[in-house]
Amino acid sequence: MFGIFKKKEKNLVKLAIQRDGLEAASLGFAKQIITRISDTEVAYQFVLEELDAARQGNESAIAFVNQSGIEESEYIGAMSRSFEAVDGADGPQQMMLMICMHLQDDTDSMVKLRTKIADHIMQSFGFGRFSKADKPGAQFVLKTSVQKVDQSEYGQFVQINNDLGKFVEDKPELPPEVMMAYGYARRFAVAGMFAQGVVDSGLVNHVKLIFKSLQQSTGLTKEFQNNAAQESLDLINSYFDGIELNLMDLGKLCHSVESGTLNPDTTDYVPSPTDIMQKLKYGKSQ
Repeated sequence: MFGIFKKKEKNLVKLAIQRDGLEAASLGFAKQIITRISDTEVAYQFVLEELDAARQGNESAIAFVNQSGIEESEYIGAMSRSFEAVDGADGPQQMMLMICMHLQDDTDSMVKLRTKIADHIMQSFGFGRFSKADKPGAQFVLKTSVQKVDQSEYGQFVQINNDLGKFVEDKPELPPEVMMAYGYARRFAVAGMFAQGVVDSGLVNHVKLIFKSLQQSTGLTKEFQNNAAQESLDLINSYFDGIELNLMDLGKLCHSVESGTLNPDTTDYVPSPTDIMQKLKYGKSQ
C-alpha cells in the first residue's frame, strides 16, 4: 500500500507522480484499486462508471472516452446503475475517489491520473480497445481457452468433458456467457459418453440438471442461448477431424440419449465418438 490515506503524512499521490512519472504512478494505483475488484462484472461496471463521469468532463476526459473502444450505449447512465460491490465502502470507486482527492487543487492533473488509472484497469481486464469485444467474458472463448490435455482412449467426448472440468476448476468465477457455453459443451459431451457406454444415465441426468440451472441463472434470451450453444459447438468441432458437426447433430444426440431412444452398445466394443456422430448424421457408420 502506498500509505496515501494517512492524514498527517505528505501528499504521497503527488510525490509518486513526481518521483515515478504519471504512467508508472497510475499503474501502481490501478493495481491497488484492482485489489478491491472481486470479479469481471464489478470491473466492467467500474469502467463504465468512469466513462460515464469522464464524458461530462474536460477535453482530456472526453478524449479518453472517445478512445475507449466501448459503445456509448454501454456507459451512459452507468453511475445511476451502480451497486454495493462497486461504490460501497470497500469498493474500487471509493478508493479511486480517495486517490483523486489528493489532486483536487489541480483538476487537469487529477483528470489525467484518473483516466490513466481507468485505462490500466481496462487493459488488465481486456475491455474496450484492449479486446476484440467490449463486454466481460469476451477474453474467454472456449475454443481457444480450454486446453486440450486429456488423452483418454475413449476419444473426443471424454477428452472434452475432462478438459472442461479442468478449465472451470482453474477458473472458479467465470462470466455468465462462458458458463452457459460450458454447460452446452458438457451436456453434449456427456450424452456422447453415454452413447459410447462409458457412463450411466445418472451422470446424464445430473449434467442435465446443471445445464437447466445454468440457463436459469445466466440468461434465457434466445440470442444469449444461441451464442452460448454456438461457442460450445466451435469447441467440440475443434476436437473432431474428418466430420463437421452442427447444433442439429448435437441436439439430436442429446434428445436421443435423454429420451431413452438411444441406448449404449452392451457388447465389449466401445464405439468411437466419430462412429456415433456419423451414425446420427448419416444413418450409418462410415
